[in-house]
Amino acid sequence: MVVDWLMLLAGLILGILIGIGFFYLFSKNGRREAALKRDFNKVKQDYHAYQEQVGEHLSKTAQMVSQMNRGYQAIYDHVVDGASDLNKGSYKQSFLQPNAHYFEGVPQGALDSSIDINAAEDESQRKSAKQDADKVAAPKDYAEA
Repeated sequence: MVVDWLMLLAGLILGILIGIGFFYLFSKNGRREAALKRDFNKVKQDYHAYQEQVGEHLSKTAQMVSQMNRGYQAIYDHVVDGASDLNKGSYKQSFLQPNAHYFEGVPQGALDSSIDINAAEDESQRKSAKQDADKVAAPKDYAEA
C-alpha cells in the first residue's frame, strides 16, 4: 500500500512536471503569436497612415498645379490683352498666330475677310470666295527633303 501511494505521488509529480513543460512550451508560442499579431497590427496602422499621407500629398499637389495653371492662364491673358492693345495696327502677331509663317505670300485681302463659300449671296461672290480660298497655300512638310 505504501508503494501504491508512492507510485501515485510519483505519477502526480511527473504529471505536474509534464504539464508545466507543455505550458511553458505552448505559452512561449502563444507569446510569440501575440507579439507577431501586435507587430502586424502596428505595421498595418503604419501602412494606413502612409496611404493617408500619400493621398493628402497628391491632393495638395493637384491643388497647387491647378493654381499654377490658373496663374499661367492669367499671365497669358494679360500678355494677349496687352499685345492686342499695343499692336492695334497689325493684323497678325506672331505669338498669337504660331503658324503665321504658313500664310506668308498669301494676299492680305484673302485673310482679312472670312471665307465662307456657302454663305455667298450670289454666284459671282461665290466664285470670288472660292478663288480666295484656293490662294491659301497648304502647309509645307519640311520633313520630306
